[in-house]
Amino acid sequence: MKKIALMTALLLALTSLAACGDTDGDDSSSKKSKKNSSDTTQGYELNDDEDETEETTEEDTEEVTDEPTTEEKTDEPTTAASGGNEDISFVRGRVEGHSYISDYGNFRFDADDSWTFATDEEILQMMGLASNYSDTKEELEKLIANQTVIYDSHALKNDGQKNIIFMFENVRKEGADPDDLTAESFLEILKMNLNSSQDAQYSGFTDIKSLNIGSDEYKYFTVNTQTVMNNNITQTYACKRVDDYYFGVIYTSTVDDFVEFSSNFRTAK
Repeated sequence: MKKIALMTALLLALTSLAACGDTDGDDSSSKKSKKNSSDTTQGYELNDDEDETEETTEEDTEEVTDEPTTEEKTDEPTTAASGGNEDISFVRGRVEGHSYISDYGNFRFDADDSWTFATDEEILQMMGLASNYSDTKEELEKLIANQTVIYDSHALKNDGQKNIIFMFENVRKEGADPDDLTAESFLEILKMNLNSSQDAQYSGFTDIKSLNIGSDEYKYFTVNTQTVMNNNITQTYACKRVDDYYFGVIYTSTVDDFVEFSSNFRTAK
């Protein structure tokens, strides 16, 4: 892979857990539980490697403006270029109440009121697209769909003990043929990237295992690491292929309980 997108997502999950997990001597946990659209930075980091994408978007906007068929294109489904001769239709997931639902990924996560989901603006921040927040909904949907790495949703438990990221990574855009890349090899690449990371210490990698969510099979592994506050935590990355993408579920917790926690997952359809 040209980018270490999966490792970036794991580090982001690690950082956000450390930020909201420091509950001694201040009220950071209570502030996190009261997040809304006016508080858009606490616990999230910018992904600053998307400058090239923003420049491309401006060029694309000019081209569309000059075309006489703009109104017809507005009604077309959001698409992300597959790198071949045809486009793959990508549809963002949604948050309904305390549930994240992705029809495209055929996945659903049911939480409760002890969890806080990131706002749309925070999701844009995670992808380095916050400056485009003033765009129309249709423009934002197209902009997001054209990303190589799409952070679809991010939820944090208000007590600072757990968080979870849902993302799609377009492996064709990263130079790989999805038909030649298995879920196991995809995760092995991530393991190698983590082992060579200078930003955190990872240890205790498990073997790659299988987990069924409904009729869908996911591959996953768990790894131990330390937060910036020297707290030992576990992170699990589970994935499956969806068209040219790998859909990833990144779970970070102070305890190793991914299998038990997966009872909150089910298929969307």
